[in-house]
Amino acid sequence: MQKLEGHQNIVTSLALSTDGSQLASASSDQTVYIWNATTGTCQQKLRGHTQSVNSVTFSPNSHWLASASNDQTVCIWVAETGQPLWVFEEHKGPVNSVTFSPNGCFVASASDDQIVCIWDVEIGKLWKKLRGHTRSVNSVTFSPGGSLLASASDDQMVQVWDVETGQVWRKFEGPRGWVMTVTFSPDGHQLASVLNNGVVHKWDVEAGKSLPKDDWVAPNMQNQAPHFLDIAGVAESSPREHLGQSIFLHQNSICVKQGGMTSHIYWLPDCFKASTPVMQFKNFVYIGGSHGEIAFVNLDNFLLPKM
Repeated sequence: MQKLEGHQNIVTSLALSTDGSQLASASSDQTVYIWNATTGTCQQKLRGHTQSVNSVTFSPNSHWLASASNDQTVCIWVAETGQPLWVFEEHKGPVNSVTFSPNGCFVASASDDQIVCIWDVEIGKLWKKLRGHTRSVNSVTFSPGGSLLASASDDQMVQVWDVETGQVWRKFEGPRGWVMTVTFSPDGHQLASVLNNGVVHKWDVEAGKSLPKDDWVAPNMQNQAPHFLDIAGVAESSPREHLGQSIFLHQNSICVKQGGMTSHIYWLPDCFKASTPVMQFKNFVYIGGSHGEIAFVNLDNFLLPKM
């Protein structure tokens, strides 16, 4: 295991560029770092936020980076230079999540102010405000086609919005609990949401109905967002043997779940305490730590279960 060191406090979010060449990390130390995802070399240190940075994401073409902070702002950065492009200040509470649209023209943000904002990145202006949640909004994500936007909230709801009209298209209410994160399946037909107790719930987007209960609970990840690869999918360039697998943490062990079977791969050091979901590209796995470090593991060194 290699450790990427630079942050001075808990790592709150990780993101990979589309081609997997760069890793971005956000921290409660108010900074965002950009790393070479293969060598672990720090390429940029982005400073501008005045409070904890909660979420970071690359644009689809990897030219821009968006970050969301407790300082109530969303920052758009030029990834190559580390220079700020826009600072969006419409939210009236901490901003918990930020995501780019598939065409890279828009950014959506979710906040404790119960509002989802959609920003036009090309002109640096607010495009739409989406109102409907009654408590903090924790996560937001676009559908693969970009026509829908899903948001997850402490009000126990997942709402699906029509991006063009800004109107709610579907509402999903599942088991009791704060909904911490939500993601679309690669074909856009399903949603997966994760509660603060780690329970995963799946939804049929078109039918507006719950899918059969999933028996998998994200261990040791309360109030975090488990990286759930069997619903979120993996990059098309990933090795075929990884398709259909989930890479996750259990008691500080990196594990693979596939076809109902779970295999331990690697024990992380006892001193390492994970603070982010597992992030994977090809055979590389990245996990943010509570002391500012990022665990970087090359799975080529381990025997993975075959499909």
